[in-house]
Amino acid sequence: MVFPGGADLPTFWQVRDVGQAKLHGYLRDLGLTARLEVHVRLQEIKDGRGVHCSLDEPFVWPDGQRAWFTVEGVDGGTDAYAARVKLVVTGDLDGLLGGTRPAPL
Repeated sequence: MVFPGGADLPTFWQVRDVGQAKLHGYLRDLGLTARLEVHVRLQEIKDGRGVHCSLDEPFVWPDGQRAWFTVEGVDGGTDAYAARVKLVVTGDLDGLLGGTRPAPL
C-alpha cells in the first residue's frame, strides 16, 4: 500500500485507517459486508515482543523494530519496515525548487 500524502509523515492511525478502508472496499467488491477492524502495533524484529508506542505518533520507528498489522479474528498478520531515505539531487536545482534556492549554510 502506498499512503497518499505529502512531506509530513502520517500517524499510525492514519496509515491504519487507509489500510482498513482499502480492506473494506476489497471485501465489498467480493460481495462481503464484513467490517473487520485492523490493529497495528510496534514489535521487536528479533523476538516479536511488543513495544509501547502511541498511534498518534508519526509512522516511523527505530531499526530493529517493525509495525505489525493484524485483522481482528484472523490468525497471523503482516508487517511493515521503515528505513532512512537520503535524497540526493544533482542537476538543475532551480527547476526542481521552482526557482527558489535554500540559503547557504
